[in-house]
Amino acid sequence: MNLAAPGFLAAAFAVAAAVVALHLLVLRPPPASRLPTARFVPPAPSMVRRRETWPQDRWLLALRVATILLAGLAFSRPSLGGRRAPSARIVALDLSAPAARDSARRYLGPSDVAIAFDTAARIVPNDSLGKLGRASGASALSAALIAARRAAAQIRADSIELIVISPFAASAFDAATAAIRAQWPAAIHVVRVTQPVATLPHARVQWTPPDGAIDTIGGVIMDGIVAVAPFTRSRTYRAPEGSVVARWVDGAPAAVERPVGDSCEREIAIGMPNTRAVDQLRAAFTDRPCGAAMLSMAMGDSAVRAFAGTGVISATFARNQGGSGDRTLMTTLLILAGALAIAEWVIRR
Repeated sequence: MNLAAPGFLAAAFAVAAAVVALHLLVLRPPPASRLPTARFVPPAPSMVRRRETWPQDRWLLALRVATILLAGLAFSRPSLGGRRAPSARIVALDLSAPAARDSARRYLGPSDVAIAFDTAARIVPNDSLGKLGRASGASALSAALIAARRAAAQIRADSIELIVISPFAASAFDAATAAIRAQWPAAIHVVRVTQPVATLPHARVQWTPPDGAIDTIGGVIMDGIVAVAPFTRSRTYRAPEGSVVARWVDGAPAAVERPVGDSCEREIAIGMPNTRAVDQLRAAFTDRPCGAAMLSMAMGDSAVRAFAGTGVISATFARNQGGSGDRTLMTTLLILAGALAIAEWVIRR
């Protein structure tokens, strides 16, 4: 049993010792003796204080001591379970990079926690890393950080080290990553691995120029990147079934991809102006493999260092140190203490 506030139990022992000492002091009538002048003494009860070598009312004493100790144990916030480990480790590996699996095996110990993540994250057994599939698209570091924070709340250790193994592509960061990263109260051990070149088939691109009534809209969003230019679109365009790979800034589909055999077909309904920047966007639409992200460039070293942070690697959490205790156990002890207090009152009457 672990105690988060053992001072309460120590105080309960002190109070219990005082109660035992008080039970050794009893009030008894003095021994009677006949005196000739006793008739002149007014009738009144007479008591004398004596110290006993063995406490009186032992059942009451036992109930009172048990009530005090149970209440003190409850307020000391106990929790059942084995002793806390001095340190633990959480290893988050990016499924988009096969090399992350080999690196994770070098860092994982028998009692460490492995988290596999792509756009979602989950805890996996340490011996199942070789069976994990590869992510079909970009990964999200935000999902890995959230899963690590939840796993840390369940680990009984004095300190926890977080290791993130990833290629750290620019697409792995989103608008919430920095805020979620700030919730981890220590530096993160980052391990950067290489991202293999994708061998995905290229898409058959079909351009659908706007016709009929045309709107001019100023931006297209693809893989989280916003391209700004005087694009045009058809007001009557209805996107076909498939995966949306690009959207207008108002959320409407601008390009849709659907599988066709071993390849895919990509329909792009964007009216492109004749500018050099738009030529680069047009090439990205055309050269992008099936199912691949448009931008897979890696983050800069300074951005990765900022993500890792500075200071100590090991994080500490109040819950890991037993700060909250086992609420069920605390409630049970308080109920027992209350029941014993009621029993003491009944017996005393």
